[in-house]
Amino acid sequence: MTASTSSFESMQYGAPIGEYRGSVGRIVIGVAGVALVLIGAFFAVVATTPSAAAGDSSGAIADIIASAIFIIGAIACFVTVFVWRGARAQLFERGFVIGRAGKTTSARWEDIASVTQRVVQTRYYGIPVWTSHTYNVTLTNGEKLRITDAFGKVGKLGDSIQRMSANALLPRAIAAFHSGARLPFGALTVSQAGISNGKETLPWSDLNQLTLLNGRVIITRKGKRLRWSATQISKTPNVYVLTALVGYIQRGVR
Repeated sequence: MTASTSSFESMQYGAPIGEYRGSVGRIVIGVAGVALVLIGAFFAVVATTPSAAAGDSSGAIADIIASAIFIIGAIACFVTVFVWRGARAQLFERGFVIGRAGKTTSARWEDIASVTQRVVQTRYYGIPVWTSHTYNVTLTNGEKLRITDAFGKVGKLGDSIQRMSANALLPRAIAAFHSGARLPFGALTVSQAGISNGKETLPWSDLNQLTLLNGRVIITRKGKRLRWSATQISKTPNVYVLTALVGYIQRGVR
């Protein structure tokens, strides 16, 4: 399930539904690393010139510190470029093949145990300038995959992985619910008694709505304006399964 897999072998997963290659951000980061090296070298030269040595020593020390900071930043950029190398994801009807940094993993959608997402938007004076994505995938055999901005269109890739895995996992979740099992989704737990946040259980008859908003799972109670619970999506595994399962249960309650 997790061996190096060729394109021919990957056809066992059915028709292709998407392919995602490495992000152009890798090139940008590489260029930034070169620029940081040049800036660091400039400060190092300034700090070691005879005029600087003969002048105020504090100025030379500041230049050396500045040089070190820029060089460290350059090293971080080059490490990122190295780690992001060879990023490629192929999605199929029945599974996926994902490779990065010389390692390739393949699995069927039902082999996924959990998916968590973390999307962080950086703003400058209120203007969005960068959005970082991280999707952590855990397989049933314990292997873990980390999907980051190394992949182009990573937001679409992560959404597709969550949607396809949810399609495979939802029938099992519904069967477990009907059997009387308690299904954990991070801080939230779904059972026949209702949905619990660890402190109290909200009966299904009192549940108004479960929505995903601003990075949180928002749950509201019927007849109440204030939200009953707000849990971070980044700490809620299989959030797509959770929303689909709650929708299924609510339709049954009605």
